[in-house]
Order: sequence, then C-alpha cells, then structure tokens
Amino acid sequence: MSRPTGRVIDGLLAELCVGLGFCLTPDDEQQIRDSPPDGIDEFTDAVMTAEGLDPSLNKQLRRQVREVVVRWFARGAP
Repeated sequence: MSRPTGRVIDGLLAELCVGLGFCLTPDDEQQIRDSPPDGIDEFTDAVMTAEGLDPSLNKQLRRQVREVVVRWFARGAP
C-alpha cells in the first residue's frame, strides 16, 4: 500500500477524533500530514504515540485505531 494522500489523512484523522476520541493537537496533525508514516502499523502507532499512549500496552485500543487506518488506507489505494 502506498503512502496516504492529504485528503485520506484528513478523513482518517477526523474519524479517529470523532469515533475514538483521538483528537491530535494541530502540531501533531501537521507533522503527520507533512511526513505521513508509510504503513498501516506505522501510521497506527504514530497516532497513538502522538496521543500519549504506548501502542504495545493498549492492544485493544490499537486494534480499533488500526481498523480505521486500514479502511482509510484502502480508500487511498490507486
């Protein structure tokens, strides 16, 4: 899968905020937009880390975040 586009990132971050409460700071959002992580797992972990969580300690929540990331990455696939 390729790196997500700006529109995909915007939608993904909005869904994470509304659906799961992962509302990143403007600086964290901008950092992810400027240099989006390449893969699904990397993107998932970056969002969780920006939210101040350790992905390895929050497995259930990580699965929920990852499901959203998977859906949005698929939308951005060529």
